[in-house]
Amino acid sequence: MQAYRWVIDSRDEFTDERLEKLGGDMKLGECYQIGICSLTCPKGLDPRRALEHLKSLYEEYKVRKESELLTI
Repeated sequence: MQAYRWVIDSRDEFTDERLEKLGGDMKLGECYQIGICSLTCPKGLDPRRALEHLKSLYEEYKVRKESELLTI
């Protein structure tokens, strides 16, 4: 949830670096999206939706990065 908070912050200047780290080292794709975390979250947050959004942001980042490499 903390990573999500930083990535969606429009003032953050390091969004791409954070997405790169999340998609690579932190293995964002290992979440199976079962949703137990959202059901049991004591703060009433929705980590499943946050992870789902992070995954889609990472996929958009990968596409953008690949297109940048092709234009070079």
